Amino acid sequence: MKILGVEIRRPSYAEVTRNALQSVVLLVVFVLVCRLANIHISGYLTAICFFGYWWGTFSKILGIQIREGWRHLLLNVAGSFLIVFGIGLAHFALT
Repeated sequence: MKILGVEIRRPSYAEVTRNALQSVVLLVVFVLVCRLANIHISGYLTAICFFGYWWGTFSKILGIQIREGWRHLLLNVAGSFLIVFGIGLAHFALT
């Protein structure tokens, strides 16, 4: 499949699972460092960090390489924007 002329590949189930596990591990490290530094973080920030980690690794699996040109960069920024926008809407709707 192509989006903006960028070939997007279909990841396997194992890649998606490994991606989610890697994101959880990074989130746990982030939360532990914040707790050790006595920094209070909200659930909203935690969700943004988790999905930010997830998108960063998942976009690489999909074949989106920001070093490959402006189309790749645009897709990466659009994905990041949609994640933050979606979490912001959910946060707004739930509070």
